[in-house]
Amino acid sequence: MALYEDKEEGKEHEVSVSAVTALVQFTAVVQCHNGDETYLITWAEDGYEHTQSASNMRLLKRTEKRFRFSAGNKVEGFYHDEEKWYTARIKCVNDSGSYTVIWDEDGEEYELQEEDLKLTTLPIRLSDLKPHQKFTGTVARTFSFGTFVDIGAERDGLLKPWFTFEGEEPTYKQGDKVKAFYEEDEEYYEATVLKDNGDGTCHIAWEEDDVEYTADTSKMELIRLAELEEGSKVDVFVESVMTDKDGQQRLWLATIKDKIGSKGPKPKVDLSGFSGLSGDMWLKGTVTRILNFGAFVSVAPPSGGQPAQGLVHKNEVRDGFIHRLEEEMSVDDEVEVRIKHVNPDEGVLQLSMLGG
Repeated sequence: MALYEDKEEGKEHEVSVSAVTALVQFTAVVQCHNGDETYLITWAEDGYEHTQSASNMRLLKRTEKRFRFSAGNKVEGFYHDEEKWYTARIKCVNDSGSYTVIWDEDGEEYELQEEDLKLTTLPIRLSDLKPHQKFTGTVARTFSFGTFVDIGAERDGLLKPWFTFEGEEPTYKQGDKVKAFYEEDEEYYEATVLKDNGDGTCHIAWEEDDVEYTADTSKMELIRLAELEEGSKVDVFVESVMTDKDGQQRLWLATIKDKIGSKGPKPKVDLSGFSGLSGDMWLKGTVTRILNFGAFVSVAPPSGGQPAQGLVHKNEVRDGFIHRLEEEMSVDDEVEVRIKHVNPDEGVLQLSMLGG
């Protein structure tokens, strides 16, 4: 498998993957580079989005057309049924050369040709942003580490949970997304708050299976407030703009102005024992949970101490295409993993089962 290094968007690619019984090839279109070793692509067959490792891609064909727009661009699109222009966001570039947009007004998808699109305004340069500047943004996607918000800048800003509530600890309410400690497994899992019981516990429903559970609020962590649903409007402040080691600029946001400049509490999981470990060192772990995008593995630091839970992304289990992760492993399986990325300050531990 050849490493794909071209970071231009709107190029058609073929992703060669190994199925269980035969070599299968899938065609996809690159939408954008994610700023790491992955790309956002859309499968040519069904248009579904997918985040793909560059190591599992090879160039099939370089389109001669130079696309003016890419995924995430804010545009105005011409709606032919009413012969009017409406604001929208580019969802993806199609292999036919057309664009799929999502209308701001109703969230519906619509296919347009390039001549039916125009940019709304030039994006705000990150270098022009300063702490405490206020914007009204649109909530984009939420991940376990925070929620991305579009404020019209060159890239979306990250709104970490700590910067969305007053004080040291959040007050939970119905609809909040959280990570809660499940006593039987001694692990944290994602859930939705159904009710604050007023006695130091919350009634929650696990995200994986909707099973209800009573959780201790002292063993819960906020992921996203209920009101920060995708597509909703939110007033935010610029918290900071920093440049990563790879040279990419990142934008951090806050809804609580008084917290700008603060780092927040340390993660409840101690990952200091994994810092400085070589990526070539193999550790024994136990599979604790399997999701569609990856598996969580409990692994102990070699120096001793409490085990921590790390994520093995689906692409890091083995070479080739994996249709269902449950066909590759089961809960309680013992596996060997190595450290791919660790950030003790953020509580992030990423693992791999692939060779270095």
